[in-house]
Amino acid sequence: ANYLLYFDAYYFCVSVATTTGYGHVYPITTGGKFFMMFYAMVSVPLMIIIMADIGRKLANLIGMAEAKVLGGVNSRHLRFFLVCALTVVSGFVIFLIIPGAIFTQLEDYWSFMDGFYYSFVTLSTIGFGDLVAGMDARGAIANNVYVVALSIYTVLGLTFPATLWVLVSDYLYGSKDTEQGQGEGPKTEAVGI
Repeated sequence: ANYLLYFDAYYFCVSVATTTGYGHVYPITTGGKFFMMFYAMVSVPLMIIIMADIGRKLANLIGMAEAKVLGGVNSRHLRFFLVCALTVVSGFVIFLIIPGAIFTQLEDYWSFMDGFYYSFVTLSTIGFGDLVAGMDARGAIANNVYVVALSIYTVLGLTFPATLWVLVSDYLYGSKDTEQGQGEGPKTEAVGI
């Protein structure tokens, strides 16, 4: 049958909005293709705005923790390096290694490398489609709760690079909102073109 069940459609919508697009579900009718293009034009920018906002909030939390933990470190560059290193290592463990181990247990015939690879491909939004979590041997949704959990993982996982982008941006351009931007010199409120 060429029709989608509710959770197939839900998973498809999440993969379009997050730009992971695994390619295992796609529109085949002209109307479906037009609807997907319209949906993508609305959902992708909205998802980017949401990720940027969440990334800003997480960067602010990291900035508060930085002030308490690294307050004695006077070098702005060293503080930035330590914050980024700790953020990258913790994000690597939380969003790639632990999920990789979980996928190894939940997916039939997946090795740890398969789970780790799937996590990376998903959160980098490459989405090749060679491995798709939550699908049974026929390519159908295996478990609806699992699909919702995968969607939550994808959206939360995408906040990790967004947070890193905000930290680096604050360091390079300065910001009044986070500790990373609290260096000497003028602060930029907005960039005008």
